Amino acid sequence: MAPHDPCVRIPDYFVPEPTAEERMAAEVKFLPGRFDILGEDGQPPIRLYRPPDVPHDEIQYTIGRSPAGPTHIQLNHRTVHRRQASLLFKDGQYLLRNHADGPYSNPTRINGDAMQRDETRVLKDGDMIEMGGVALVYRDT
Repeated sequence: MAPHDPCVRIPDYFVPEPTAEERMAAEVKFLPGRFDILGEDGQPPIRLYRPPDVPHDEIQYTIGRSPAGPTHIQLNHRTVHRRQASLLFKDGQYLLRNHADGPYSNPTRINGDAMQRDETRVLKDGDMIEMGGVALVYRDT
């Protein structure tokens, strides 16, 4: 099996994408739901997947400005913290945990409400997630 192509490039956003070999071998399972990027008309939504080597019961993605591996969503914007948040898919739902804090970083916000450092919230359909100057809307379909 070929190594993961770590990211597919779309303007200012890097989204993990399974390899063609993984898709052909039916080793990749896309997770339910999607994340629409606000203000980026014509851009495809962010769809997350379970890489073949990840345990079946849960999967965690990291979100931030710095590049990372195949389970990382890179939001390449100066107002996004290097390690802004993490997103856990468990028991059929997404849990978002804020890691940004302090006077020099923008907190993660859900529907305008700032999250505390290490606070975790369950995402619901239509929730708007703001990380610095980047806004996403979670859709469960």
